[in-house]
Amino acid sequence: MTAPTVLRTRDVDLARARVADFFCDHRLDPVGRAHAIDMRLRIDTVGSMGLVHLDYGEPVQIRPGPLATFYLVQIPLAGRAVVEHGATRVQSSPHLATVLSPTSPTSMTWQRGNPQLCVRLRRSTVDRELMRRLGREITTPLRFDVGMDLRRPDVASWVRMVRFLGDEALRGASSVGGADCSEYLARGVVNQLLDVQPHNYSAALAAAADGAATLGSRMVTLIDDHLADPLGPGWLAERLRVSVRALREACRSELESTPTAVVKERRLLAARARLLDAMHPGRTVTDVALGVGLTHLGRFAVDYRARFGESPSETATTAV
Repeated sequence: MTAPTVLRTRDVDLARARVADFFCDHRLDPVGRAHAIDMRLRIDTVGSMGLVHLDYGEPVQIRPGPLATFYLVQIPLAGRAVVEHGATRVQSSPHLATVLSPTSPTSMTWQRGNPQLCVRLRRSTVDRELMRRLGREITTPLRFDVGMDLRRPDVASWVRMVRFLGDEALRGASSVGGADCSEYLARGVVNQLLDVQPHNYSAALAAAADGAATLGSRMVTLIDDHLADPLGPGWLAERLRVSVRALREACRSELESTPTAVVKERRLLAARARLLDAMHPGRTVTDVALGVGLTHLGRFAVDYRARFGESPSETATTAV
């Protein structure tokens, strides 16, 4: 957890610049008779998650365009806002939050007296957790439903967790201070959001959960937990307490693949996720490859390009 950003200002240009530093470039314009603002801002970080308390004081229009690199949950603590996201228009309130996805343009009007708790979730983290649970790469961008009903018990539970972490960050508590612990907590927020807020992969996640006890899915979990180990069919079969023949049949019938091919796919997906993870900017391509059990670096580069259409180093340079 880094030191918080705290700001109070009536300067529209300064407010826009400070919010843009953490989110993205945008237009910020006072609305109606308001020619100035009275902004209060506090930004805390927990791992790759940002918790932002933001109040402009006066009515403002905010036009950021597509968010690109993050998902954003906006929880009104009072007042109302009109949010247009893609083709959807929502009037948010203390009963209805909004969830913005990276690929759709956005325009918002926050009314006077509309403080909000905003949860910024890095796109690479959210997408990686979704792919881990699906057991495959996603083929189209993840898009959440825009309106989030805060009166639903499961959503209210998610908000309580977020607010607890915000309170802990405000206190400077050590429970959210360590890098490993804080990122674990951020991933918990992401996974609960994937469960409580509908999105275009909700049905696929439910299907994956229903099949969680199958031999094929158990094998995938075992692989993901032991990427750096010698993951041959015999090693996998022994730990899953099945025969190699049964393992191969499960791969064929459930995954339309072979144990060796599944191991390779899971290692390549893990390598890509780690290369995209901007939490570790000093980590090299070699570190990543060896960390997931891909010890033949030349073969890794060839297989990676064939799978993802770019080299590992090209992926690393695009990490946010």
